[in-house]
Amino acid sequence: MTENAVSNFYEKEGMVESLVDSDRSRKAIKILKDIIANISDRDIKFLEIGCGTGEFLERIASLDERLKVWGVDISKLAISKVKQKGFEGFALDISRQKTPFPDNFFDIIYAGDVVEHLFDPDFMIKEAKRVLKDGGLIILSTPNLSSYYNRVMLLFGFQPFFSEVSTEKVFGRPGEKIVGHIRLYTLKSLKEFLSYYGLEIVKVEGVCFHAFGSLLRLADKFFSHFPSLSSIIIVIARNKQK
Repeated sequence: MTENAVSNFYEKEGMVESLVDSDRSRKAIKILKDIIANISDRDIKFLEIGCGTGEFLERIASLDERLKVWGVDISKLAISKVKQKGFEGFALDISRQKTPFPDNFFDIIYAGDVVEHLFDPDFMIKEAKRVLKDGGLIILSTPNLSSYYNRVMLLFGFQPFFSEVSTEKVFGRPGEKIVGHIRLYTLKSLKEFLSYYGLEIVKVEGVCFHAFGSLLRLADKFFSHFPSLSSIIIVIARNKQK
């Protein structure tokens, strides 16, 4: 998938849907509640990278009146809907375009299931670090390449879940929907990646995959207690002083 194709891909109405009611978003909101409760009485600046149509921003803004929220997304269609909700948003490709924010601006940055869609995740992390305050937190989630079922699927020659070898159709594994994943991470690679850019790992949590039915969901809930095997990984990292 070329960079132009990626931009066009996310302008489709179906691709700007929100996952605000997914397990990943609910876990992230709980994490954010705890973080906000421990911040002293001052304004809190929050950025969502890959904000979609702004439903998650709405939830976060309602948590505390001190919160000032912004969003960025590659989709102009999504950002138009963010602005309709009354939030400030910017349409840009976080793989290659800088955000319009000064250095050391945000207290918290959230990127929910974004990094796996990027051609240049290094650019995104460096940009997030630039606009994040010293000691500020980034919360990042992504599908786990080494989840318990992907290990079994590879053993039997299947393509791992969340991976895609074509822009037209799913091959080598169950499923029909192309979602635009470009890079996939294990817990080990994600931790090393963030640490390389001066982000100190604070906490790691496993999360269930929202699309599983009742039988797989029982197993998924069990393995979510072991982040290296879980479906989705959430990492909270602190920006070390520059």
